[in-house]
Amino acid sequence: MSVNEADGFLRLAYIQEVEQRSGMRGWCLMDNHTIRVIRETAAFLTSVSPPFGLILMGKPGNGKTTLLKALGRAVAIVAGQYPQWDERETRLSFFAARDLQQDCLERRLLLVRRSLPLLAIDDLGQEEEMRSFGNSLDPVRDILDYRSDHHIFTLASTNLTPDAVSGRYGQRTADRLHEMMRRVIFDDINYRRRQ
Repeated sequence: MSVNEADGFLRLAYIQEVEQRSGMRGWCLMDNHTIRVIRETAAFLTSVSPPFGLILMGKPGNGKTTLLKALGRAVAIVAGQYPQWDERETRLSFFAARDLQQDCLERRLLLVRRSLPLLAIDDLGQEEEMRSFGNSLDPVRDILDYRSDHHIFTLASTNLTPDAVSGRYGQRTADRLHEMMRRVIFDDINYRRRQ
């Protein structure tokens, strides 16, 4: 697939996501910022030897979650053209980091979720650190470390800056994220305030 084809699928999926979330058809901001981040994402998806993940970084309200969900739609659109592909292998599993953190305190769910073929984690850094019998628990960090060790494709979004990631997850996990994920840095735009 070419960059232009991937860009087209992503734009379509992005428009569908915005229309679904807003409840209004024909209403979608496709400004220069949105075009740039979609194009960077398409270039990542079609590169010859990309890292095995993508992280969308920027302040709240600038379209990271929308693009993350649009990626799930685009994967479904493309996979639908190839009936021989196994749906379990091509479905993007989407979780808010806060929910993933809470769910994965149960060991069985942690083992299942960390191994999902396509995982998207929204709002990294929004989950609270937890303690059990005085021990620090951080299932999201454990999932990220596992996926890095096993080279499993992972998508994420965060409001954290690259430096703040190491403050939240520690230098070891921050280094792994840097190695395993291409960064797409979003402009300081807030679409929520425009509505």
